[in-house]
Amino acid sequence: MRVAYTVRDMKIASRIAYYNIDQDILAAHNYQLTMREIFDLNPQILEELQYDLSHASDATDQARAQAALEDYNLIMQEGSQYGNWKIRKIHDTNSENGFYGCLIEASDSRAIIGFRGSESNNEQDYLTDWGMADAGLIDSVETAEQHEAKLFMEEISKTTQYDDYATTGHSLGGNLAVHAAITAPEELQKKIDQAVSMDGPGFSAEYLSHHKDEIHRFHGEMTHLQWSTVGNLLKQPDGTVNITARVDTTTESDMKFSFFRHDLGFVELDEQGNAIPGEIDSVAQMSGKLAEIIESGIGRGNILSNVIFYLKAANEASILIKDMGNWFHKTISDIENYFRQQNTRACFSLSVQKAASSIAEYGTMIKTMQADTQKIEEMRKDSSYLKVGSLPFQLTLLYLEGKIGDTIQRTVKMKAAMGQLLNVYQTSENKIIGMAR
Repeated sequence: MRVAYTVRDMKIASRIAYYNIDQDILAAHNYQLTMREIFDLNPQILEELQYDLSHASDATDQARAQAALEDYNLIMQEGSQYGNWKIRKIHDTNSENGFYGCLIEASDSRAIIGFRGSESNNEQDYLTDWGMADAGLIDSVETAEQHEAKLFMEEISKTTQYDDYATTGHSLGGNLAVHAAITAPEELQKKIDQAVSMDGPGFSAEYLSHHKDEIHRFHGEMTHLQWSTVGNLLKQPDGTVNITARVDTTTESDMKFSFFRHDLGFVELDEQGNAIPGEIDSVAQMSGKLAEIIESGIGRGNILSNVIFYLKAANEASILIKDMGNWFHKTISDIENYFRQQNTRACFSLSVQKAASSIAEYGTMIKTMQADTQKIEEMRKDSSYLKVGSLPFQLTLLYLEGKIGDTIQRTVKMKAAMGQLLNVYQTSENKIIGMAR
């Protein structure tokens, strides 16, 4: 009988999926490098970990960074099995839809498929991972990243022949690991013994209904470890072994720590590398209740879709502002060229009318958000919602109302800044055209 992987094994595999490894180096060595060799050839990985630790903003952040460095050292430790693991395949469409998965060879006959979780390194990560992927799990039968995970499994099925496989991932990666296992090609699925979600969100009712036959067919063990707010969102498939894991305690408040302890570094393991049972915190319970309410249909079509729209709109607005700055810089260059070459007329690439139209659209978006804020306020005061959601639901609506209000203020400032940039650009354009006549 095959020996099951421990939680520590799956934690390390999930860590590996987060590392930014130079794929050209892997390809140059035919994907035969061990993790120790990979670390030696990618010194930036250690440098990033050390930088995070030295620039930790508080005790919680310091604990998170320290745990990440300790996992790195565990892999590099002499005699550690993890140092001998190899990354034999990578599927990376991170820049397109946020997906990243890797095939880790644990031995000549065994492999673990690790999936990267949600990232927050830049605006694109917030949009693809936290916006379109995480929030997109609600009312969805397959997200873009889940589809990519399925394609990766098809590729693995066609090109590898290990005796057994396991899937794992942290956060969104945990959701992808379970999805990948239950939707894998039949021949590959027969060899998948474990699918382990490390504090990942669950699935929508629509998803579970749509994939019920595939879930029933999967013979391996599905395990879900929960230790933060994220891990208590939505439902896990039938047959899943659910474990609430204990976490390291900190001095942070329950409200703040429930979100920040989502990191891999906070889950506590025993000497055998398995999770120590713990209790779910109050904030995670509240968030889970809210997810159930949204899933049941209350406000789903209005609030959630609009929040995702605001994320996307804010991303587009920041890009537009950046582009307008670049165009303004080009205008200055045109002015310089005009004075250097008296017979050269400036050329412009910005459509003032189109930019003005875009600014007007953000004005409309502000009005929509203000209307949504009013709806949420009314919802908070409505007795029928009070009965359904109780105090946790009321507090969550109050929090959401505040976040949308903050977004409104930011969008108003963006709109004003865009207008100022456009005015400066248009004034410069008119002056240059006038001088060129």
